[in-house]
Amino acid sequence: MRMRGRNGLTRSRDSRSLPIITVLIVVLVPLIAFAVIVPNLLARPNAYTETTAPDLYEYQEERRVEVWLSVDGFNPATQVLSYNFNLRPTFPVVGLPVNNTLMVPPGTDIRLMYSNFGPDTEVVLQGGNVYQGLNGRVTATPFPDSDLGTYPFDAYQGTILIRGAIEQWGTEATAIVAGESQEIRDATEALWGPAQFEYRYPGNTTPPDTFELWIARVARLSLIDPSVEPMDQIQIQDDVVKGFYLLNVALVRDAVTQVIAISLGVLFCILAAIGLILFMATLLGHRPPSLAALVWINSLLFTTIIARTAMPGAPPIGVDLDLRTYFPALIVLAASSIGTSCLWIARRSAISGRAAEPLDEPRPL
Repeated sequence: MRMRGRNGLTRSRDSRSLPIITVLIVVLVPLIAFAVIVPNLLARPNAYTETTAPDLYEYQEERRVEVWLSVDGFNPATQVLSYNFNLRPTFPVVGLPVNNTLMVPPGTDIRLMYSNFGPDTEVVLQGGNVYQGLNGRVTATPFPDSDLGTYPFDAYQGTILIRGAIEQWGTEATAIVAGESQEIRDATEALWGPAQFEYRYPGNTTPPDTFELWIARVARLSLIDPSVEPMDQIQIQDDVVKGFYLLNVALVRDAVTQVIAISLGVLFCILAAIGLILFMATLLGHRPPSLAALVWINSLLFTTIIARTAMPGAPPIGVDLDLRTYFPALIVLAASSIGTSCLWIARRSAISGRAAEPLDEPRPL
């Protein structure tokens, strides 16, 4: 629909919507593109396979011990991974992990060594007692070129090693065995030896905040022998027999975190562009310097600072995303604010100067 203006020219109402459509395209197209592209930018670590079902290895039933593992938290700044695990032995009666506790069957002890910063922690779980879940911490180092500075594309890996043995329960158990039949003695002696750990991963375990969790049982020798593949099934089966239980844990930023972080980076650039356009329009004389323009630019500056605190996972200041988007946006907005302030002050001074000039005296007729 066309309208005739006071000057006789015609204009279309549809032309008013063009700026709105342009702004929507400029803002939404990059965000949609990042939402589609970002989840595929970081390939998943090849050496890790998500494992949510029990291991498919061969066990001696009297030595099989289920390991119910959960990752409690991860701090990428300190690279500390905290985990918790419960045990569920299948001999001679089932010890059920109820409310994060373990009841060790009477007549046997479980001797454990597990990763817990530096020297492994060793504990003895005595038969007939109830124990809470065991807690440990390990260091999770970044993948190559994937440290915290590359946020939101940082990724980390750590190893959790558990070794255990099933032991006879002291001299009292030995005396009982000595007075019984050969069949009972053989059944009890069969409990001696390495504990064969079977992997269990609770389905209700949530990964650390802003991360995806990838867990796989791997061969112990792969840590010291580069020629051994981490997923070498023969080596893993050998670890099962000997009582070694090695897990590799990989943590990568989830797709939601990546999309939000990159979207905020795009937002920083858009805010800086708006501030620069306001300043250039004033500088080139397309609009007079005004206090409203100065307020707008300063509000954009503070909005950028506040939006930075909304980064998921609270990355430290100075990551690559800051160097490419946040810091340049702050510089542009700060320069635009200073420039607009100078133009506004100069205009106010000029107006004040003209107001102070005396009027020309009337000439005599």
